[in-house]
Order: sequence, then C-alpha cells, then structure tokens
Amino acid sequence: MPIYVGENNNATILQTSGSTQFGNSSDDLHNIYGTLIVTGTISGSIHHTQGGLSYLVAGSNVTITSASNGQVTVASSGGGGGISWDGSTANGVATYKDSDEATVESNLTFDGNTLTVSGDVSGDYVAVIDNDESSAGHGLKVTSDGTSTGTYLLELESASSSILRVRGDGSVGIGATTMGQKLTVEGDIGVASDLIHKGDSDTKIAFTTDDISIQAGGVEFIKITEDDSQDKIVFNDGAADIDFIVESPNESKALYLHAENEVFHINHGESNFQTKIHNTNDTVFTVDSTGAIFNDDSHASIDFRIESDSNTHMFFLDSGNDKIGINTSAPDKDLEINNSSGGAIRLTYNDSDGSASDYADISVGANGALTLATTDSDGLAGDLTLDADGDIYLNADNGTVVFADDTTSYMTITNNSSHSFIRPLATDKDIQLATADSNIAATVDSSLDGFAINRKMFLGADYSNSTGLIESSCGFNIIDSTSNNVDAHVANAETHGQIKVVMHVGQNSNSATLHFTGSSMSATTKSLTKNTGVLLVSLIMGVQPTWLLVGDVS
Repeated sequence: MPIYVGENNNATILQTSGSTQFGNSSDDLHNIYGTLIVTGTISGSIHHTQGGLSYLVAGSNVTITSASNGQVTVASSGGGGGISWDGSTANGVATYKDSDEATVESNLTFDGNTLTVSGDVSGDYVAVIDNDESSAGHGLKVTSDGTSTGTYLLELESASSSILRVRGDGSVGIGATTMGQKLTVEGDIGVASDLIHKGDSDTKIAFTTDDISIQAGGVEFIKITEDDSQDKIVFNDGAADIDFIVESPNESKALYLHAENEVFHINHGESNFQTKIHNTNDTVFTVDSTGAIFNDDSHASIDFRIESDSNTHMFFLDSGNDKIGINTSAPDKDLEINNSSGGAIRLTYNDSDGSASDYADISVGANGALTLATTDSDGLAGDLTLDADGDIYLNADNGTVVFADDTTSYMTITNNSSHSFIRPLATDKDIQLATADSNIAATVDSSLDGFAINRKMFLGADYSNSTGLIESSCGFNIIDSTSNNVDAHVANAETHGQIKVVMHVGQNSNSATLHFTGSSMSATTKSLTKNTGVLLVSLIMGVQPTWLLVGDVS
C-alpha cells in the first residue's frame, strides 16, 4: 500500500491508492486543509470545519458512500433492506415513523417555495411554534422584500373571511381588508385601561368602569361618567386654568369660557354671529347685529317673566294679550302696575345709588284713589307742573275736585248736569280773585256768605253806531253816532237777573231811541238825550224774557 507524501505539479499533498487508514480508534481526529479527493469508500464521519460546522454522520445501519462524480449516498446497512415510505402525497414532507420507516405527510407539503400545513383538528392547533428559550426566545419571523399595499406579510382567515392582514406598507387590518390608516379595525376595540400617545405618556384616553377621561400633558380636559344617580360630561374636571372655545366659520370665539377671568362669552369677537334660544313654540330669544330680541317670531304663547325673591311675576310680558304687568300675572291694560300694600312708583332725580332726595311718588289706594306726591331735597313737597300743548282736563265724573294743604281741604270744584260750583270748605277761608299785582278784585266771603267786589268793576261795552241790535250778552252798551234819530234795539234777555247799562254818547245833540221789551211784555221805547242813560234788569215774565227799567237818568 504505497503512500506518497510530497508536492507535484498538481499541488497534491497526499496521494494514496488502495486502503488507507488514519488513526486506530473512533475518536481519532484528522484535519485536512484544502480539497480531499476520495475515489473509494469513506466510513465514519466527515466534518467540514473551515467554513462552518457541517458534517455527515453515519448512524446505526446507515452507510455513507461517495461516487466518482462527487455524489454522496446515504443508505441502510441493516438487515431491513432500507427505509420504507408511508404515503405518496406530492411534495409531501417525510417525517420519522420508526427506525426503518418514514411517513410522507399529506397535510405538510413543500414544493420548494411554499410550505403548507393543513389539518382537520378539533380542540387543538394545526401548527405550534414553541421556543423554550427564556431569554430572547423569538417565535416567528416573516420577512419579505415587498413594501407595497399588494404585499401581504401575514394573513389570518376564518371561513374565508380575513381576521388579520399585515401589509408590506406597514398597515394592519383587523377584520378589514382595505386599510386607509396604519391600523384599521372593522368592529369593536376592547381596551382594558389606557390609549396612550406614543412617547407622551401623560397624553391619553383613560378607561375605568363607567368612566372615560381625556387627558393631555397630565391635565384632565374631559371626563365622561355614567352614574346611577346622575350621568354627566364634565369639562375641566380638575378646575385647571383651561379655556373652552367653540369656533364657527367666521367667528374664532363663538363660545368662549375664559377660565382665568371666570367669564363665559358668546360671540366674543363681536362678529355677525347670531345666538338663538328656542322652546317648543318658536324662537324665544335672539341676539344678532340689530340687538337683543325677545320672541322674534311674535308667537302668542311665548311670555316673558322675571321673578324676585318672593314674587313669581315681578315683571310679566303677556304676549298673547299684548300687555305688560308688574307684580301681576294677568295685566288688564297695556301696562299694569299692581301693589296690594299701597306701594308707589317713584320718579327720582339724579339718583344712582338709591339715596334720592328729589323725587315724586305715584300710588293707588284700595278705593282706586290716585296720589301724586312730590318731595325736594329740603324735605318739603316739590312743585307739580302740568305743561301741555293743548287743553288740560280734570274729569271728576260728577265727583269733586278738592284743593287741600297737606290733610286740610280748603276748596272744591263740583259739577252736575246743570251747574258747576266753586266753594270753600272752611268757614274762615274765602275764595278770592286777584290781579297780577296780587290785588284782590273780588271775594267770596265765607263768613258773610256773600260776594264782594273789592276794586273797579267793568261790565264790558257794545257799540251801536246806527240802527241795530245791542246784544244782551254785553253788560255795558254805548250808543255813539254822528247821525240823527238813531234807533237801538236791546235783544231779549237770555238770563234771569242780567244787568245792562245803556248810555247815549253821540257826537251830536240829537236824541237816540232805545227799543226793548218792557215789564208789560210789550214793546217799549225810551228816548235818550246826549250823555244820558238807563239801567235795565232782565226778568222772566211767564215764558218771555223782559227788561225792567230800574233807573232813568235821562
């Protein structure tokens, strides 16, 4: 058995022919660096250690042979005549059955590209990946060069419906095959505790039983609570300095809660933003660029009411009847002010703090009596001025107009269908008529029960310059004419007891003839010479008024 050790042109280190044995025991190890060419049979184990730990080990009843073409054959050397195969599924993966038999699995196939595991198992799993490594014990890794939406890295289906799909672009669909976001869930999501913003642990949506909290930066902005006593949504539950803002297209602060100032604004930017409050009838309250409007749609059932501490109708607008009431729920007039205790309406002058010293009170008593009382700053009664462009009427409706000083009444004016009366109420008080210079011209003397003329008395005048009628309504008449034979006629008296003075003051010496109805109810004449006159008093004789000649100075 020749052995050649050396180097020739083929760079052969060792060349043998025939049988060559290295070592004398099974644990001997021979290292060969380079290429080993074997033309015979190698028994034992072959290790390839330079590039890795690959090797072939001949086990029990197994031989390893190498053909001249480099093919390595592993064959059974036992008495069984080789490995038998159970099953014939195409591309089926063989699994160990016993020492000389393998099973070709029908539910485990591999065609060089696709590994398929199938089964019909109830109460167990078709495939299990079990890594017993406790540290970094990875389970399954799926890699692909595809990065588009058409690459499915992982697909879980149930009854041909997708349960989970992971695409190459990083999108994940749970129950969804079309994803528009990184995670798309078709159905409900169950969260045990929090949804936390990545990298920002104090910004989250936190869930507890019947409670949801929305937090940002550790501040609780919104809290939603379902409670058996009262369900509620609370903004700023922690009472922090958080402003609340609602925007509209043209108003950046349509609703604005300014937390620091404790102020709630509507239309803070003062734009053309409208605020409307409705009820079951219509629009109750409107605020727009024209102002604030109550009952903008003029609905008869929308009343306006203001309550005080003890009064439910301190102010009441009765929309259906177009009336306003103060302290009444049923106003009878356009404006009714009611007070059962005799309260008054007060008009004040220059009063901004409730300390008025100049004012007027208007009140109504139990019998409907109206009282207007004025007070000035010195504690005395103020003046009352009635200033009208037209007439001023006092309509007592057959009652009495009383003039009084405080509680003492001094004079009354009364009337009936026939007469009007002015009379004093105190026995020692007179009624006097005075001039602008405070000179008393006439007096109704209560103590004497008479009438006195205190100064000059003028009866008025009526002129007759020619034949004509001297009116009986004028107390003093003058006949003044340059012509002769003047005829003057006195009209019949219209009032019993009327006094008339007729004088002739003509510019010539001729007489004038005066005609009147005398006491005998017949036509009577009287000739008056110049600068003479007569006094006539009217009487009612039967049904015809007549004149009685009382004095004749002619």
